[in-house]
Parts: sequence; structure tokens; C-alpha cells
Amino acid sequence: MKTKIIVIIYFTLTLNNLVAQSNILKDNSFTVTKLSSEKLQTFLKNKIEGSQFIMLGEQHGIKEVGEITNELYNIGLEYGYNTLCIETDPIAAKTIETIFSKSKNPKKALSELYQEYPYTIPFYNNRNDIKLFENIINHKGKIWGIDQVFMVEFRLIFDYLLKNTSNKQLKKAIEPLLIEAKNNYKTAVEEKNYMAPYIFKYSDELHKELLALCHTEEEKAILISLKATKEIYLHNFQKRYYLNNNERAKLMKNNFLNYYKEATLNKKTPKVLFKLGANHVKKGLNNTNVFDISNMISELAIINGKKSLHIYATGINGMKNMGNPFAPVSVVPFDNTKDLPKEVLENIEGLKEKYLIINTVPLRSITHKLSKEMETLVLKYDILIYIKDCEALEDLETD
Repeated sequence: MKTKIIVIIYFTLTLNNLVAQSNILKDNSFTVTKLSSEKLQTFLKNKIEGSQFIMLGEQHGIKEVGEITNELYNIGLEYGYNTLCIETDPIAAKTIETIFSKSKNPKKALSELYQEYPYTIPFYNNRNDIKLFENIINHKGKIWGIDQVFMVEFRLIFDYLLKNTSNKQLKKAIEPLLIEAKNNYKTAVEEKNYMAPYIFKYSDELHKELLALCHTEEEKAILISLKATKEIYLHNFQKRYYLNNNERAKLMKNNFLNYYKEATLNKKTPKVLFKLGANHVKKGLNNTNVFDISNMISELAIINGKKSLHIYATGINGMKNMGNPFAPVSVVPFDNTKDLPKEVLENIEGLKEKYLIINTVPLRSITHKLSKEMETLVLKYDILIYIKDCEALEDLETD
């Protein structure tokens, strides 16, 4: 009899603990159908107030993330935000900013660029983020790009040099390289050959020859960025994955600091909204065992007596754009439920609204009650946003 009582008590305590564990997440989460929801707006305002940096970590290829970024930008305006930092190199970011600030028809200009150089700007060869960029430029905002040059972007970089330098010798040397880069891209896509793009032909010897022709620091910096990106990609293709990710992280940090130092000439603590892949936004060590740009940003905010806000936005299910010229089809279905922590699965079961928002900060004192997967998310991000029935980004070429 005594044994039965003990078993019943144990079972009851265990059941109560499981119920409490489930309620822990529910007490720190809510759902909304629209991003304009007053509840969500108030929640985000409270989080953004007192911050210097907002880092949005995205699942690439879904249009809802751009819409979330636009909402964050609009809310951030009230608190002094006006700069968006994206996962492109500085020249690609400058190209986007120039198109939206100087063109009478930015959508047409971006489409024309896409037609001339398909897939040359990663993540932004789409129609859906046009609204985001128009909003930024309409508020006299800035667009920073801190990543490496994209693998098939040498065409755009050579084109930029030709259009923005008066250096006749450098122009003469670059012209045939642009033609070759265009032909190499065409071959790469037709043959589905990752090794065909021009990046792998950019040799140390050519690099030195071009550097010797430079007249300005900008010309040198652009060429140095080409050499750096080739080395980073080679680390990846030769399976030196830690070096690939660590060198890329260092490049992101240096590129950001170049922008930041210039911005501090006008404002002591400039505020920046980031839109990067989710792994780049994790605090502490990320999935590739690297202290990424996010870690530096969180420490910089603390140094300045501010805070950084780290948000993870990912789809539950839906359609996504691969953003890959080598993919057999550009848009594919996805279902992330198999990768979600059990606590999240419990909260999306029967979900009627579009978005599930989880405030992770109150959960950090009770991580021992969470699964290891949930504990990691709680410690690495401040807000989790799960999106139901996602829509794929639409390629510009569909215009």
C-alpha cells in the first residue's frame, strides 16, 4: 500500500511538473494574425526602448521576414534608428541604396540590374523587399553591407569599378575580366557547375597586377575584398569549415566597424537594425563554434551603456525561395516542425494565428525545466518569432 502511494505521488508530481513546464512557455508567449497588432507593437516598443542595436536573424527565402524588418524599422524610428545593416558586401549595399535614392523607378532599375546580372546580390534579388528599401530611403536612412562579396558577384564588382573610376589603366585591365566573368556565370548555370564562376580564376598574380594599377584607397579596398572572399569560399569548398566561418565573422566585424566609426563622427551611439541569417545573430558561440558579429554587437552595446536585442524569425511551414542559380527550381515547400523544440511544438499545435511570439528573457532563470534545444534558443535570442504558412520571395525576373 505504501509503495502504491509513493508511485501515485511521484506520478502526480511528474504530471504537475509537465503541465507547469508547458505553461511556462504559454505565460511568456502570445499569438497574432497581423504584425500591426497593438499587442505586438507594444511588446516590441518595450523591448526596443533603451537599445542601440536590433539584430533580426532570419530564415532566408521567405517574404514575411522582410515585413517584420519593416515593422521593426518603423518602430525604431521613434527611438533614433535609421540604418539597416544587411548580409551583403558594401558594394552591393551601396548599389541598392543608390538605386532607391536616385532612380525615379527603383523597382524597374532593380529589375534591370537583375536581368543584366542575375543573382548578383544575395537575398535581395526579389520584389518583396522593395517596400523595405523604399521605406528606408524615404526616411533618409542608410543601408550598410558587412558581408563578403557573393560567389557570383564579381560581375557586379567589375561593373562598379568600370563605372566609378577615372583610372584608365585599371579600366582597361578590368574590361576583359567583366566579359569573362559574364561568360563564366553563364557556363556555371547551364552546366550546374559550382566551380565555373569567375571567383576561382581570381589569382594572386592577377590581384597583385590590379593593385599596382590602383590610384585610390577605395579601388584597393574593393580588390582586397575580392581576394578575401575567394579565400573564404575556398575554405568552405576544401572543407575547412571553421576557418571559413571564422574568417567570414572577422570580415563582418571589420566591415561593420568601418561604417560605425564613420557614423560616430556625427552621433555618439548610432543605432542600427540588422537583418542577417539566424546563425549570425546568436549571442555567444553560434552553430559553427564562432563568436560572430552578434557577439561583438552585444558587447559594444554594453560598453555604451545600452542593450542589443536579438530576434529569431523562422517559418513553421510554407514555401521558400532557394535564392540559388544552381537549384533545379527556385521555389520549394518546407516544413520545419521536425527541427522545433518540443515546447514550441506544443504551442503551435492547432495554431490559428499567423505568428507565435515568445519572450525568452523570463525563461532564462528556469532553463533547467526546458529541453536542451529550447534552452539554447532561450539563451541565444531575446525574442523568437515562428511564422505559419510562409510565402516565398518572388524573383525580380517574374516582372
